[in-house]
Amino acid sequence: MLGERAAQAGLDEAPRAHDFRRTFIGELLDAGVDLATAQALVGHASPATTAKYDRRPERTRRAAVDKLATPAPVPLPGAPPRRRKAAPSP
Repeated sequence: MLGERAAQAGLDEAPRAHDFRRTFIGELLDAGVDLATAQALVGHASPATTAKYDRRPERTRRAAVDKLATPAPVPLPGAPPRRRKAAPSP
C-alpha cells in the first residue's frame, strides 16, 4: 500500500517503517517531550539511541541556552558608567 501511495504522490521510493519511527521520535522531541519519555515510548534500551533521532534545529538549542540567567555585564576599564533606566512612575 505504501508503494502505491508513494507512486501516486510522485515519490521516487516508498517510505519505510523506520521513517515513520524517526518522524514520531522527532515530533515528540519537537513538542517538548523529554528524552526519557520518548525513549520509553519507542522501546529503546539506551537514551543515547533515542538522542540520535534529535534533529531539532540549532535555533531551538540556542533558545534553550538563552533561557539561562546571564550575569550583569562587567564594564571595561575606562568605559563611561552605564545609565540606569528610570523606574516606571505609578
